[in-house]
Amino acid sequence: MPRVPTYDNFQTSISQAPRAQFQAPSGPTGDAIAANNLSQTGQALSQAGGAMAKMALDAAAQANQVRVDEALNQLKERQLHLTYDKADGFQGLRGRSALDRPEGKSLEDEFAGKLSEDAARVAASLGNDEQRRLFTMHANGMVSSFRGQAMAHESTQFKEYHSSVAESTVATAQREIALRYDNPDAVSAAVSRISGNVYELARLQ
Repeated sequence: MPRVPTYDNFQTSISQAPRAQFQAPSGPTGDAIAANNLSQTGQALSQAGGAMAKMALDAAAQANQVRVDEALNQLKERQLHLTYDKADGFQGLRGRSALDRPEGKSLEDEFAGKLSEDAARVAASLGNDEQRRLFTMHANGMVSSFRGQAMAHESTQFKEYHSSVAESTVATAQREIALRYDNPDAVSAAVSRISGNVYELARLQ
């Protein structure tokens, strides 16, 4: 009868399971994190330092401007004094007094020179070069404007003085005609002077 085959030797072998592979999550290392923190801190400090530096510069600029404004006020007071003071101002000078100055200078040269000397003294009292630079820039304009005012006054006084002399010449010639009516040559010369000065008066007007 047929025989059923049998297996008497059972053998088993343990197969190795697939090895699981694990990778650490990728990301910045500790050194990179520290470096990044330092960089951010440095940027923040730099920004703060820049803001503080700007504040310091603004404060310095403001302090300079206040000092310059004070100095300009001093110079303005001198300008007003040299313009309107009864004893020292050029506005009080009339006629020949405005034209024939003691030192032989023109009115504008004399008074603009005085204000320039005052400006130099005020500039020397300032605390730093920036203050002196700002002050001088404005002071030069003030002196120039002041010179123009003195020149205009001198021109006005010249016209008034010229008119006064012409009027005086006419009055003298008329008196001469009245006194020397019997001298034709004298009368003719007086009439000629009158005509010339009347013309000058009309031109000045």
